[in-house]
Amino acid sequence: MQYSKILYIILFWGFCGYTSLYAQEQLGLRLDNYSGANAITLNPAANATCAFAWDINLIGLGMSVNNNLAYIEKASLGKALRNTNSIGPDPALNISFNGKPTLEYNFKDKSPRYGSAVARVMGPSFVLNLSSGHSFGLFTSVRTLISTHSIPIVVNPYETQRIRRNQTFDVAPFNLRGLSWSEFGLNYAYRLGDDTDGGLAIGVNAKWMQGFQGFFINNFSGTKMTRLSRDTVRFDALNGELGFTNNYDDASTHSNGNGFGFDLGVLLTTPAGDDRPYEWRLGASLIDLGKINITKNAKVHQFQPKEAFELNEKDFENLDTNDPLADAIRRFDQKAFNNAQSSLKGNSMTFGLPMALHLQADYAFSKNVFVNGVVIQRMPIGQNILERDNLIAVTPRYESRWLGASLPISLLNYQQMRVGLVARLAFLTIGTEHLMSLISNSDLYGTDFYVALKINPFQIGQLSTGRGKGKGGNWGKNKRVSCYKF
Repeated sequence: MQYSKILYIILFWGFCGYTSLYAQEQLGLRLDNYSGANAITLNPAANATCAFAWDINLIGLGMSVNNNLAYIEKASLGKALRNTNSIGPDPALNISFNGKPTLEYNFKDKSPRYGSAVARVMGPSFVLNLSSGHSFGLFTSVRTLISTHSIPIVVNPYETQRIRRNQTFDVAPFNLRGLSWSEFGLNYAYRLGDDTDGGLAIGVNAKWMQGFQGFFINNFSGTKMTRLSRDTVRFDALNGELGFTNNYDDASTHSNGNGFGFDLGVLLTTPAGDDRPYEWRLGASLIDLGKINITKNAKVHQFQPKEAFELNEKDFENLDTNDPLADAIRRFDQKAFNNAQSSLKGNSMTFGLPMALHLQADYAFSKNVFVNGVVIQRMPIGQNILERDNLIAVTPRYESRWLGASLPISLLNYQQMRVGLVARLAFLTIGTEHLMSLISNSDLYGTDFYVALKINPFQIGQLSTGRGKGKGGNWGKNKRVSCYKF
């Protein structure tokens, strides 16, 4: 075992039991005028300006994995999945591997270093728009987020190889957090003004949530370490905290706590004066305000020993297979505290939702051609806040009642440029925000895809429901159909 593996045990043992990483912002599901129930999770006011009198999401799911440190060389997602058992280290890493790998992984350091695994399963959800300007909705979903935006430089094997014997080095402060939870949400939106003259819409989501599995690792003030040999390291200073749910091996979905959250949003549309539904649609929202308290099956450990201690790779060999994480912590306590005390601090923990500020601007070139700009900036306010990725995206799109296509061009965490592709055929939407990861054999840092199935009226009717001055909206122009009225 390499010396760096001791660091991996200390930094990432919170992943024990969470190796099934359950997409990014799924822009292709949320931006166009036919998004309906899918749009309200990004801006709760979007319900008031969609093109339907009602919309029902049957099922939607997506996943995203991204980082800017480790990658698989010359591989697409499909190629990597076909060769999972034969992915090995690049020879430059000097890491032993039995045989010759079919695909090689490597590391390329950037700063700041981040990694995230995100998933959302959106269950039955619906929205309803009344002619009075009031809109209502209900949505259900299951979400998972694992992320860090402060990966220590020593996780890079090239850096650990440069550390010499008896050399002291610092591990900068970092955090790593993950949580899976469910949401049951109610939406309300109200549109002020007439559809044909533009207007202002305001909306709110109120969410009740159940927390399932979660963990966090916090290194508060940095760690000072000394490499004593290839396999031994001394901790000269340590101030850290570890929390986790300890029923992660339970195959059933078990609620370990609950919480409440909110989303707040506004949308402003400006009139076009022609057959376009609007000229500009401008929006702003605060999403994922709230927290989840984990009060069952939780353990929180604090590591702040008063004296230096040593760890060797053999200290973590042959862990108890029934509960390897508990056994690893027990052995760590023996070394760090010399059996004088336990690191156990408490039996509950709190996670803040991945709060973010979302801004968007949508311009209509014609009745069917639009371009959208989005900025999503995380707001990690408080302790143990789940941190979503920052995102800037420009998305040109074509949309009609039965067909839609968009090309999201995004900058993830102000570092990685990606191009996606989304297609909508009637009630089915399939998309990705990272197309090259699926079709190109290039360096694979992550991937992303999503799909959703819904039903809604055959007639376009939301902006033609007779609200306001009763003129009907531009969605109803040139349509030989009767509009829905509630």
